[in-house]
Amino acid sequence: MNKNILEYIFLLIVISGCGHAPKWSFESSIKVKGYPIEMSAENAVTIPVNAIGIRGIKCIGDNLLVTAADTSGCMSVVSKEGALISRPFLKTGSGPGEVLYPPYISWIKFVIDENGHNLALFYDNKGKVLKVDINESVSKGIAQVDCLIDSLDAMAGSRYYPLNPSTIFYLTENKSRDGYQRSIVPDNSVDCDNSPMEVLDGFTSKYKNNLSTLIMADPSGSMVVEAGSRIDAIHLYSLDGSFNRTIYSGNIRITDSESSVKCYYDVKVFKDYFAALYLGISIDDLDEGNYNSVEIRIFDWKGNPLARVLVPAKGRYFDIDTHAGCLYVADEDFDGILCYDIAEILKIIQLEQHP
Repeated sequence: MNKNILEYIFLLIVISGCGHAPKWSFESSIKVKGYPIEMSAENAVTIPVNAIGIRGIKCIGDNLLVTAADTSGCMSVVSKEGALISRPFLKTGSGPGEVLYPPYISWIKFVIDENGHNLALFYDNKGKVLKVDINESVSKGIAQVDCLIDSLDAMAGSRYYPLNPSTIFYLTENKSRDGYQRSIVPDNSVDCDNSPMEVLDGFTSKYKNNLSTLIMADPSGSMVVEAGSRIDAIHLYSLDGSFNRTIYSGNIRITDSESSVKCYYDVKVFKDYFAALYLGISIDDLDEGNYNSVEIRIFDWKGNPLARVLVPAKGRYFDIDTHAGCLYVADEDFDGILCYDIAEILKIIQLEQHP
């Protein structure tokens, strides 16, 4: 076996362990004590973006899709040099082809159809799951929107995340209003073992926001990531029930006082790993912009820590271009995007995943 691979495996054993599972976790858990690879991002290239209130970024080929709080069009596409590729599209409102709220990128499941078009699937907060054809919207200058699923329960506090065009992950508060319940809609759309969801449904708190998570699924839609919004923990589980694990740092015990810490804010998924933006600051500091750096934490799909990138920026949203080796971070200070070269880290991760 390659010497570097042996050193890497040994380091994983040293920096992560599977001891007694803490409260608010699956029985299988990993306490992260460090990362095999760490770096500080530097020498950022600034990409100007004419968008106010950026709500997420997504790498699409040679371009970036940006969502923002713009009522005239909450989606736009720019080149990775900042040139405007499309005028804003997808208006907010209550009319046909409009959305009630500008979607965050984290609400959206991206898929590629048989024509090679990039599709954005998301819940519109009006009981529907919509499909926006990004390629056609850019070409025609107006959002090309279709309804995939209609007549969903639009109860306040309910969240829907598409796993694929016909299957939706559903999260709503429980009857006691001290936790959440998870399910798949429709329940016969995928072969699903709900036992991991039932474990998470069993966690309760007087302040249920302590239990809130950012939900994403792997590219195949078979593995779910729930990253803690108020607690430094990530839950991984497969829909077929064959795998579940919690990744955590420090104490993740739930108390009856409301957490004042903001932990994970954005997650991106890839074939061999996923990455999460971690803040670790108070909610007051977040609201007032009193922070100057964030972390991008990278894990494989078994929950093993792979890398941590320290980013000297006031970021909330990010994406990674795995082909070009670039990390993009939306900077809150100037409503623009910063680009960092992380090709070396991604190369090492790729070699370790596919030796």
